[in-house]
Amino acid sequence: MTGAYMACRRQDLIQALSHLTALGTHCSDAAKDECRTMLTRRQVECLHIIDERQNITFSDLAHTFSLSKPTITEMIDKLSDQGCVVRERSQQDRRVSYIRLTEKGEAAARCEQRGKMQLIYHIEASLTDDEIDLLIALLKKVH
Repeated sequence: MTGAYMACRRQDLIQALSHLTALGTHCSDAAKDECRTMLTRRQVECLHIIDERQNITFSDLAHTFSLSKPTITEMIDKLSDQGCVVRERSQQDRRVSYIRLTEKGEAAARCEQRGKMQLIYHIEASLTDDEIDLLIALLKKVH
């Protein structure tokens, strides 16, 4: 393959990935507007992680996001101020605090999931079953 061909192919790949990213952002933003949340993408992602896992601690979140505990504490403080999470002390070890979602936090976490589902619906409407299978295989390969 020539250098010019590779450069053109890379440009096509950049454009395709940019389009997919923009489509994902559009679906996510539409869901966010629908839910009328003022949360950042990272905060919503944090809520989603808390929603998926039981008994999650500050340390668990810090590890999941590869962030320091003080950074996670700051994010949880902001989410707590917005009424999305509460801290709950462990009955077995009073030094450990679990993070739980409030009803508002659950709604925000699940709203983000609706945005992802909108993207999935768009992909399903645009591609054949074989193309979807190929897309899944290719995305798994680059993961």
